[in-house]
Amino acid sequence: MDEPSLIEALGIERGDVVALVGGGGKTTTMLTLGGEAKARGWPVKLGTTTRVGVAQVPEPSGFLHGGIVGDKFTGAAAGDVHPIADGLVVIEADGARGHPAKAPADHEPVIPAATTLLVAVIGADALGRVIADQCHRPLRVAAVVGCRPYERLTPERAATLLTSHRGGRKGLPDGARFAVVVTKVNGSTIDSVHQLVDALGDIRVVLVAARPTP
Repeated sequence: MDEPSLIEALGIERGDVVALVGGGGKTTTMLTLGGEAKARGWPVKLGTTTRVGVAQVPEPSGFLHGGIVGDKFTGAAAGDVHPIADGLVVIEADGARGHPAKAPADHEPVIPAATTLLVAVIGADALGRVIADQCHRPLRVAAVVGCRPYERLTPERAATLLTSHRGGRKGLPDGARFAVVVTKVNGSTIDSVHQLVDALGDIRVVLVAARPTP
């Protein structure tokens, strides 16, 4: 039996506005969702309310953003994000500077009010690693999970980070759904990932395999 698509796994429906936060593969997740929606014949709008590298977006025309500074798209205003009838909008609403996990600063994330599904993304390579080494804004991560930044991000601490309103749930609009995507899952991380899934309980969690090394 074929594995469900990311759209199916996340329970996404036509008319949804999806905001991606956290670290560890938001842009890839956004592009995957957009590609799956287009393959279904859905109208699609992708964009950012933060910063995304221009080179990371293969079809930049029509990409919702606030301008270009250097090699980055700057963020569109959250109020410029609107649902598409019978279509899908996916917005990257947070930045992590390449780190697999993070906690947001005071001004982050920038979640559109139209958001119907907030997805917190984390890379499996953050699990069991030292917070100061693997996380963006490590002092904030440590404060959210209740430890020091030179301790490890255990699966249980990662679950706290993802579900905290100072972490992955920050800015969750009233009535919006919440889910977690764990990226870069492979044989060396799968045990920790399963512990994370257990710690997250009833929350919808989708696992994405690590890309093969070229």
